[in-house]
Order: sequence, then structure tokens, then C-alpha cells
Amino acid sequence: MGHRGGDDGSDGRGSRRGRGRRRVRRRYRAAGPPATGAVRWSVSLPGEPDWRPVVADETVFVVTTDGVLAAVDPAEGSVSGRREPIADVTAAAFDAGTLYLGGESGRVVALSAPGETGGSWTRRWTYEAGVRVGALAADESGTLVVDQSGTLHRVTDDGERGARVPLVESDYENRCGWLPDHEMLRAAVLDDGRLYVSSMWWVRRFSASET
Repeated sequence: MGHRGGDDGSDGRGSRRGRGRRRVRRRYRAAGPPATGAVRWSVSLPGEPDWRPVVADETVFVVTTDGVLAAVDPAEGSVSGRREPIADVTAAAFDAGTLYLGGESGRVVALSAPGETGGSWTRRWTYEAGVRVGALAADESGTLVVDQSGTLHRVTDDGERGARVPLVESDYENRCGWLPDHEMLRAAVLDDGRLYVSSMWWVRRFSASET
């Protein structure tokens, strides 16, 4: 799932840059035909959609920073259902029919897509990293969680801790919900046996087999 920063000055990972927490409703639009660019529909949800929507079972699923997982009809733009599997989402990833969400508390949940479970997201497992989640990555080799202390957690298919490896140095300190940008891990990607981890200022590559 891709990432973007917030339009209101947030860093896009839930830090809110010193602002107190509050639920903000955003409107999201679906573009019309390329010839006209007209808006076909819009939907209002709390929080910011900092990750790519997931399409499963002919439904668009949107994850917001407030922890809302909303099911949207792509034809009409109506919200057919919503749930909040985890509060204050700080990282998300999708791979092979499973949606992974990490939060401020350090909790990570894995949800199986509706197409495989008869119409609803089913929780496969819950993992506790113990520190705010900075990035998630998953592929056929497994699930990797990078917390804001710079530690990588390798999680097994049933949600158990496989290994913990100090990955990068971090000056992480939770200052009442506010974190300077340079201390924030932003994203992680697994590709062809390599793990790429980024912050605001750098991108580093690791061998996934060695983590």
C-alpha cells in the first residue's frame, strides 16, 4: 500500500505534528471518465487515507489513520460497511489476500480479505510489537514489522514472533504523541529478497534472508 503525507500538515503516519488527537472527516472522490474528469461520487470518512485502497470481492476497501476500514461500492460510492480493527493506524500493507495494519500502540493485526472468507474481513492473528509500528512489509517469504525503535520483528504465519533484529539506529521517544520527522520510519518494501526501509531522509537496503 502506498503512502502519502497529510494535506493538513500531518506526516501521514499519525503523528499529527504536535496537534492533539482529533477525529477529522475527509471527503474522498472517485474520478469520472478520462474524457471529462467529472467526479462520479465522493465519500466522507474519519481520518486520512494514507495507503492505497484495496480491491477485493468487487469492493473497494479504504484504510484511514483513525483505524477505520470502510467498504465502498465502486459503482455508487456508498459505504456498505465499516469496522475499526485497530486504533490510530501508523502502517499498512497488503499481500496475497491479507491486509496488515500496525498501530500507535505497537499492535499489528492480519485480516483475511472478504473474497476468501465469504464477505467479511476475518482476523487471522494479532501481534504485539510493544513499540509504535513504523512500517510493514509482506510477501511469500513472510511478514516483517519495523517498529520506531529501529527493531525488525519477523512474524510467523500464525502471528508468533520468529525473530527480533536491531535494524537501524533510532532516537525514538514518544513525546506525548508528537515525534520529529527525522525520527520517524516511514515505509518498508520487500522485493526480490531485499528489504527496503525508509525514513524522511534516507532509504536503506537489507537482505531479507539476513534479517
